[in-house]
Amino acid sequence: MPLQSNELDLERLRTSRMLYTDGLLTEASIFACVKAKEAGIPVIVDAGTLRDGMLEIAGMSDCFIASEIFSKAMAEDPEETCRKLFDLGCPFVGVTLGSKGYIALVDGRLIKRPAYPAKTIDTTGCGDLFHAGVAFGIINGWEAEKCLDLGAWASASVSTQLGGRKGIPAYKELGMKFSIM
Repeated sequence: MPLQSNELDLERLRTSRMLYTDGLLTEASIFACVKAKEAGIPVIVDAGTLRDGMLEIAGMSDCFIASEIFSKAMAEDPEETCRKLFDLGCPFVGVTLGSKGYIALVDGRLIKRPAYPAKTIDTTGCGDLFHAGVAFGIINGWEAEKCLDLGAWASASVSTQLGGRKGIPAYKELGMKFSIM
């Protein structure tokens, strides 16, 4: 049985710094988004595939980052995907493009960046690290470009090792690269 809305710990949600969802459990995700918005908690979405409910979730999101697969199902090109998601009411949208980098539309401003150069061995975990970097930046109040840059850097870093964990940058590396220590 999929997670049901009444199974969510609303007190934990209300005391969280963000709601991060992939929309997989659609009903519960939509319910959690509504409750997070009511509590003033940012909603960050990792959209791997376009499925029922994802556009409704996009309209309640503060940050909606889609995969290239999601984008191709939605529009002719990633820029068009960004514009469509932005028009739904999400102020920070983007599409990850693997080795081609990413494109984002933030507060109406288009941002395109190439991928960080890396000796790629394995792409396992790259999308997860991109999203984690963006989410880390958002909850720390960073500007959009810095959030996206962290996501791209972390994604490139994890690709240099076999498996999705070994290449995850240490907090110390993060501090040196992004001046947060």
